[in-house]
Amino acid sequence: MYLQADHTPLLDHDELERLQSLILERRDRRRAVSSPYSGPAVSLHRGYGMELHDVRPYHPGDDIRHMDWRATARSNKPTTKVFLEERQRSLFVIVDRRPTMRFGTRGEIKVACAARVASIMAFTALAAQEHVSGLIIENTMTSYPSARTLAGVFPLLKAVTAPLGNMSLSSQVTPIDLKNVYEHITRHAGRGTTVCIISDFHDVTDQHKPALLYLAGQFETIAIRIVDPAEESLQATGQMRMASPISGKTIAIDTDDAGIRQRYNEIMARRSTELRTLFTTAGIQYLAVHNHRDTFQQLSALL
Repeated sequence: MYLQADHTPLLDHDELERLQSLILERRDRRRAVSSPYSGPAVSLHRGYGMELHDVRPYHPGDDIRHMDWRATARSNKPTTKVFLEERQRSLFVIVDRRPTMRFGTRGEIKVACAARVASIMAFTALAAQEHVSGLIIENTMTSYPSARTLAGVFPLLKAVTAPLGNMSLSSQVTPIDLKNVYEHITRHAGRGTTVCIISDFHDVTDQHKPALLYLAGQFETIAIRIVDPAEESLQATGQMRMASPISGKTIAIDTDDAGIRQRYNEIMARRSTELRTLFTTAGIQYLAVHNHRDTFQQLSALL
């Protein structure tokens, strides 16, 4: 089904508080990071970052530049500083709220799932004391400046979870202009930024590959595709009338026809493979998140 304008937020305050609590509880339980790869959180590996973690007795081979001379003088024992290694210090989240994201047959509509993903990623970054900025793609593109506090990021979260405005299925859909997206990012993000794009990528094709390559060359980039199960497999439910969220045109099909279902499933499987290949060959981490499954579990590799 496609959901039209509604005055109800996609996620209410109670749900946002629940998501934030889950992130904080997860971080409290986390004692070490085993992955050697960068991610949207501060690594708990000890290293030579900028954030002081602890002091300890000096060991032969330690960098003398990190000697804690005051502690050494007080204790009369050589003491060195230990820092948290800072791998990523900023998150730039891009959320697609265009008409194709208003589709959902189970669980929740895709744009609500996108809001949930964006909130989880933002809370994870805030818990790691990272800056968070963002861009909302709807009728227009709206950017939100970098902030490091919940109060500062709240305007972005409010926009991500806001009720859907009036937009008919025949409304013109603004294509994702990756050049404009990149310009927004470069105005609000610097080195060490993780860019997270959350969309169904319905209009992303091989023509976007040069822009994707350029984006991946400048920032660690993650593409999170929101998927509804009906977009992967057509079920036998008899006669159905479908409407395009882009053109508004309708078509009647007989879903009991096994041949139609097979062709549909093959086309959608091919589309999924094409998107995964496009992003991964551009050097962008790709993750499909289904709107009828547990979001936290699906994002576990990123958190």
